[in-house]
Amino acid sequence: HIQKNKKILSTMRVQMAAPLWGVAYSSLWRPAGAQMVTPPGSRHLTIEELNAILQTDATKEFDWSEENAIKAGLLWDGAVQFEWNKAADAELNGQRFPYILCHIGEGLSGYKRKLALAEALNLTENDTDIYYLRTLYNADDYLCVYGQLFASVAAGVTGEEFIVQPLVQTLKFLNNFVDNANQEVGKSNANEQEIYVPTLDVILCPNVAIEENVTADDLAFEVIDSLVQKTIASKLAAAISDTYYLTSEAYGNSTDGSEPSERAQLWNTLLNDYQKAGVCDEAYEMTTWTLTRAADLETGLTSVQIEFNNTGNTEQDQACMLTLALAAASYPDVCSVEMREPVGTSNHYATWLTQSELTNERPFFDVGLNGEGQTVTISDTGIDQNNCYFLDNENPASATYGTN
Repeated sequence: HIQKNKKILSTMRVQMAAPLWGVAYSSLWRPAGAQMVTPPGSRHLTIEELNAILQTDATKEFDWSEENAIKAGLLWDGAVQFEWNKAADAELNGQRFPYILCHIGEGLSGYKRKLALAEALNLTENDTDIYYLRTLYNADDYLCVYGQLFASVAAGVTGEEFIVQPLVQTLKFLNNFVDNANQEVGKSNANEQEIYVPTLDVILCPNVAIEENVTADDLAFEVIDSLVQKTIASKLAAAISDTYYLTSEAYGNSTDGSEPSERAQLWNTLLNDYQKAGVCDEAYEMTTWTLTRAADLETGLTSVQIEFNNTGNTEQDQACMLTLALAAASYPDVCSVEMREPVGTSNHYATWLTQSELTNERPFFDVGLNGEGQTVTISDTGIDQNNCYFLDNENPASATYGTN
């Protein structure tokens, strides 16, 4: 069994990064004598399902459209196989890998579906490890959770009701991530009245905890230094490109000689041009790193915020920040990389939208109705007993007593 998988991996061997930043691991869900595995009998998400339930950049990464659905689907299947190989390789180094697990079908509450997933992973309802399966999507006929597993454990989840999806690296980027990152980092703080600091949120997977003696400065040093170490500078671009499907040899072999996708060309350019020692030094010196540890790993997530001083920024700075984001996403302990969007009020829109739905027309205000001297009361009608979070055919929800 091991030899079979070694043969599979030899065709697209992955150079995995070391465990992230001195992370402290538990032996969560690792069976005795765990071995490398092939993908399971359970299927993975189709790219159409992915577009329907998750807001990620995968559509652009794989050039998906109705006209290009077949080709995009084949590339997506190749990316999933690629991640399974990475996950198996990671297990050989004692590293868990992020997965999305789904339970599908009708007639069950989200709670019951989660218990079914836990049972498939040999967890019990009272097992604290169940808290590390975080809900990602919940609808009438779907429940998807995410967390870290060893590849051999994930491969053991079989059955038509289950979907086992390794977290393809592109799924760590939210929808329009690249466009938003370029836009936000590219803003200039020429107007001191409106200073905005672009922030990259690197969110670790559930149950990943950074050791107490590790600081934000340590994280910055290790990640940035790993991008420009002279001892591996000649091999670095190839090493990181081999961890990302769209820049890997496996992707090149799957395109049948056709031109790579626009996004694949972008990432290849970044890796080739901006990972050379010294190229991004000035850009990275303008970053400030902050570590936010989860107060409770059962309910919270540890994250790292990377702020970028964009005063006098250049296009090269934007490219360096995207390269940094790709490097962060390559770690299996990272589940999400997001560009924080500016937060502000929109009351100037809300007033005319609620009063007339006509731009800048506020008939209530025009006749002096502005809410002054009035009291507002909100009455809650209670839970929706047919909502997927509460619906349970065996134990109907009650307006008086909770059943979930």
